[in-house]
Amino acid sequence: MKRALSIAGDNRAELEKVLEHYKQDTLKLKAACFLIQNMPSHFSAKQEMDSSLWKVYDKHVKISEKYNWEMSLKWGREIDDLKDIYGFLYSSANSFNTKQDIKSIYIEPDVRTVKYNLHDYLKN
Repeated sequence: MKRALSIAGDNRAELEKVLEHYKQDTLKLKAACFLIQNMPSHFSAKQEMDSSLWKVYDKHVKISEKYNWEMSLKWGREIDDLKDIYGFLYSSANSFNTKQDIKSIYIEPDVRTVKYNLHDYLKN
C-alpha cells in the first residue's frame, strides 16, 4: 500500500479519502486496498484512441480473463505475442494521452462518490 500511495503523487490525498470513506466496512476497505495496490500498473487513455488499438486492448483483456487476471509465465508469453503481432500499434499508443489510474481516481466532494472502476467494485 505504501508503494502505491507513493506512486500516486499528488493524488495520494484522494486515495486516502477512499480508504477513509470505507474504513467502517471491512470488506469494502479490503477491496479498496486491493484495487489501490494494483493500480500502479494500469493506465487509461482518452476515448479518441484508434479503434485498431481498442481491438488489441480487447484481446489483452481476454488473455487476462483467461488467466483470471493473474500474471504468470504463460500469460506473459501471450501478451508478448500480442506485442509482436501488433507492435506497430503499441508504438502509436504512446502518442495518446494516457494517465496512470493511480494518479486519476478521485472522489466528488459533494456526494463522496468514488469514480472510475473503484466505485463500480465497491458500491454494492
